[in-house]
Amino acid sequence: MFYYALFIALTLFTVVLHSKPATFRANQPKPCCVPNQFSALITTSTAAEVPNAETVATYSVFNFSYDLTRGLVGAKGISYSIIDQKESNLWIIENVAENQTYIIDLNSKKCIKESSSIGLFHCIPESATYLYSSMHGFDNNQFKGDTWYVEDNNAVSFVTVSDDGNCIPVSTNTFISNPHAVNSATITNYVPKINDPSIFDIPEECKNIV
Repeated sequence: MFYYALFIALTLFTVVLHSKPATFRANQPKPCCVPNQFSALITTSTAAEVPNAETVATYSVFNFSYDLTRGLVGAKGISYSIIDQKESNLWIIENVAENQTYIIDLNSKKCIKESSSIGLFHCIPESATYLYSSMHGFDNNQFKGDTWYVEDNNAVSFVTVSDDGNCIPVSTNTFISNPHAVNSATITNYVPKINDPSIFDIPEECKNIV
């Protein structure tokens, strides 16, 4: 059940949004689309009520790669379970084209395969509500970020992306109503390419499981 929280941790990049009509403000930025490919370091904090199980709380740090053209998300890193003080070395592969998610415990080499019917997040929807802009960085290395309110039938998210024409994701805070969960994520070390293409390669321990 611990692995359930990991799906929530990557919500920003694997969710289909159906939002309410837009609320526009004077001189507000236009909704934008994140790059089709990139790699970054993503840190997440998640608390969730797992159905028919205990509450979970995790802090995770992943090397993260996103490839919209192939419908793939990959993440490798460490997840800390706050409640039972356990650390897990994990590799997660989301294959949207095949509706499959693979979670590999890199210590035990155990693989869990789950069905998935979600799609990749690509654009701030036209129906999102612009909230505010803020400066990130320090001194002469600052950039402006725009924060948007995005509402789904089951969740609300506050998503910040860069306002430099690149729409680079900066952070997100998501609140899910059923089952109850909250997640925050910060994206750093962004590069506009896939650093390690092998992060999407299904390992041998996953190939023969049903």
